Amino acid sequence: MVRRLSLLLLAGGSLTLGCQKGTEASGPKAAPAASPVQAAAPVAAGPVTFAPSTSGKSDPECLGPLDFSVPETVTYAGHSATLNGYKLTLDVPKTGPVVLGVLANVNEPSPANLQAIGSYLEFFKQKGAQAILVDGDSGDSAEAIAGVLRPIAKSGLPVLVLIGNREPKGGFLDAISSVQKEFPNVFNLSRAREVDLGSVALLSLPGYHDPRYLIAGADGCLYHTDDLKALGRLASQLKSTVVLASHGPPHGEGLHAIDRVQSPPGNVGDPNLTDFLATNQIHFGVFANIIEAGGNATSLHGDRAIGPDEVSLELYLDPGAADTVPWAMNDGTTAHGLAAVLRIQDGKASYSLLRLPAKSEAPVAAAKR
Repeated sequence: MVRRLSLLLLAGGSLTLGCQKGTEASGPKAAPAASPVQAAAPVAAGPVTFAPSTSGKSDPECLGPLDFSVPETVTYAGHSATLNGYKLTLDVPKTGPVVLGVLANVNEPSPANLQAIGSYLEFFKQKGAQAILVDGDSGDSAEAIAGVLRPIAKSGLPVLVLIGNREPKGGFLDAISSVQKEFPNVFNLSRAREVDLGSVALLSLPGYHDPRYLIAGADGCLYHTDDLKALGRLASQLKSTVVLASHGPPHGEGLHAIDRVQSPPGNVGDPNLTDFLATNQIHFGVFANIIEAGGNATSLHGDRAIGPDEVSLELYLDPGAADTVPWAMNDGTTAHGLAAVLRIQDGKASYSLLRLPAKSEAPVAAAKR
């Protein structure tokens, strides 16, 4: 079972790293103890700090270029998809709602997590999901990532996989390549930056904005403000409803925002991402990194909570952790595994939530309920 990394951001920019088991608050997931930033001597705890994304050149293996290429056709489960450079076009209905199953933060293919994945897939099936978005933190090695993706890929649905701040780039690419040999329905959102879902365009922003929280260190994936500008130019050309998939959240305000951490309390999202969403009028997105804020959707700044099955003109979703290790949530409850379904139609969105019970109950029974 993965031991949770909990980062305490301290006054003066000093950081200290603690590990706990059981029910706990996570905060943003921290880099390894060897990080120079974390070597600073701890001081008295103060308000949480955050860093916006900065300018720079991203690794093209992390954030693929937004250029066309020679089209490739992929066949899976009686369907076909076309990948033309950055653009992936899926064989889905061109009218009606677009329904995405959403998983994130599985972290490892433990027996409990693999059992839970079965429950999540049944939930997606019941809700009519047309594709599955795996929104980061699938594992910290090629073996772990592949072990998580294979049972998801067995669903036969297109599986859209985003790298978060946990995965090493090399391990992520090796895992994707390995799984695709058996399951061509798995797609790497570092390469496929736009997914054409008919009436919806899913744009991807792989990686994370703050190097302090790259668990893989230099082998992690960072995005920069230049990447936001390039993605904004692409978004401005699209006629369909745009949904952004990013592991890291935009910067919000207050207790209910999807970037709210517990210890020390504060909002740690990327303000440049907030500006990007507002400027480009992208009203829908999935952002999974802050686990204790999960199982929740809000308006952009977090000042309005959006409940399950509530139809809204803007909706920014944090699905929480699919991992079954208990997590203390911002609402005072304890989560034992979460997954969501996002439904978009006619410029509006809603979500449904599956919250697994404590391990004393069977996850399959929860899915049936």
